Amino acid sequence: MTGAPKRSAVQILERLESAERGMYAGAFGYAGAGNLTLAMTIRSIVIDGSGAHIGVGGGITSGSVVDQEIAEVGVKAAAILGVLGASPNPYLYTE
Repeated sequence: MTGAPKRSAVQILERLESAERGMYAGAFGYAGAGNLTLAMTIRSIVIDGSGAHIGVGGGITSGSVVDQEIAEVGVKAAAILGVLGASPNPYLYTE
């Protein structure tokens, strides 16, 4: 979940993002008894000793409208925060 071309997108993200994404999106599953079951995650909640960390994003294309993409990410984040019983931080996005 980085962009294309992959190598260039990763380099740009490394310059722009202040923290590593950690476990955010990609193949997730389990293996055992001769079976492998995978699913693609596009949103996540990771709970560790420091709290709950959420991951949401959007698919940016040449036709994307910035304000609409920001609003969409806000809707996705609000849904996850609701599950956690938390309120969205208004400084993270606009509605």
